[in-house]
Amino acid sequence: MAFISDYVPPERRAFGMTLYLSAGLGIPTFIGNFVGGFIVDHAGYRFLFGSFTIFAFLGAALYVICQRFIRRKDERANNPAAAR
Repeated sequence: MAFISDYVPPERRAFGMTLYLSAGLGIPTFIGNFVGGFIVDHAGYRFLFGSFTIFAFLGAALYVICQRFIRRKDERANNPAAAR
């Protein structure tokens, strides 16, 4: 919402919010419901809920990777000799 407030002119904010809500919430919800229904029909609820753990592990891995890059960047900024 802050993005819409900053970059969309006041007279077009209602349109900007409508696009944001449809693209940011409507489309992902539709795709998620479609894929979830497909998984439930072919593999069942147990597989559907079990597959959610994949996203948790991917999120944790992404967090660890990002923290390592941030730490290395901070070390290089604080110690120019280590950047070589």
